[in-house]
Amino acid sequence: MTRDRSIGARVGPRLVRFDAVTADVEQHRFVFIGGLPRSGTTLLAAEIARSPGVANLEGIGPVADEGQYVQDVYATQQQAGGIDRFGYASEMHLTEESPLANDLSRTALWESWAPYWDTTAPVLVEKTPSNLLKMRFLQALFPGSSFVVVVRHPVAEAMALRGRGWSSRSVDRLVDHWVHAHEVMAGDLPFVERVVVVRYEDLITRPADVLGALQKFLELDRVATGEEPRQDLNDRYLEDWRSGGLRSRLANRRTVDRYESPIGRYGYSFSSPLPVSPLSAEFPALGLPGAEPAV
Repeated sequence: MTRDRSIGARVGPRLVRFDAVTADVEQHRFVFIGGLPRSGTTLLAAEIARSPGVANLEGIGPVADEGQYVQDVYATQQQAGGIDRFGYASEMHLTEESPLANDLSRTALWESWAPYWDTTAPVLVEKTPSNLLKMRFLQALFPGSSFVVVVRHPVAEAMALRGRGWSSRSVDRLVDHWVHAHEVMAGDLPFVERVVVVRYEDLITRPADVLGALQKFLELDRVATGEEPRQDLNDRYLEDWRSGGLRSRLANRRTVDRYESPIGRYGYSFSSPLPVSPLSAEFPALGLPGAEPAV
């Protein structure tokens, strides 16, 4: 049985990829991956799943196997304003204080996700963009879980959304959404026991280093990456952003003036498609060789 599902569409009949749920929730370790759309979460989840004993969700459909679309415990990003606005929605930021943080929610999520996992694997990975706003909530439901937050240059991310036809909002408004969502995420980090922030640019330029450090953090068997180093995946997005007329250049200048400092916490600058400095010391990082945190 196959399914044709677009982003935000209703979930159709379940495609059961695994014959049975062979283990209880207590027998697993969970890894939750979050990061705004087009930040590289799909690539990162695939890289983590290279290790033996690790299973990603599979068979959900063309929404890149995101767990949000086969559960009804919390709102999906489409229900919370859309792919380019959900970070503003109060209902998307869930913590251990949420009324939803209870055993019923835990059971409901497990029963929704388990048929899409190979539950013979001890480590189960769930990737949903809005997980960056739900780490404390998911930690309360699944104690001992690990969290990986992926960030990407905000202009590259914004232009990728627009290029896919997923958003018609201006780059300035998309950067504002990026800054707001990441501020919420940063405020939650001190309450999360096992979390690391990974930049997409580090993943694509140093895939072996990043995967090796992630495998160590997640206590997984070491395997080689399937990715070759690349340097230019953000270049065309920033080139396109800069290529407009006078009105566009004026709008870009306002964006730079307003957001250069906030994105600098992540080592980004509007002047460069790649990071210009390490992550701020406030963020738990992988400790890659030669990447000392910025003070």
